[in-house]
Amino acid sequence: MHRKFLFIFFPLLSSSAIGQNVNVPLDYWGYRFLDRLETKGLFKTHDLRTLPISRKTFAELIRAAQKKLSQQPNLF
Repeated sequence: MHRKFLFIFFPLLSSSAIGQNVNVPLDYWGYRFLDRLETKGLFKTHDLRTLPISRKTFAELIRAAQKKLSQQPNLF
């Protein structure tokens, strides 16, 4: 009986059930920052046209901007 309860209860403890979200909130200031970085030519993406974006995508865009900036430091 206890095992069945655990199998039923365990999915309720997933990250989405606890309140964590995999997407960046729509009112986060970082979207404006990413938009400026894209305008400066540090990366190109269509992800910023459809919000929200995932935290993973957000991090990948920052990483791409850092990489381009390290290769061409005169962009800023």
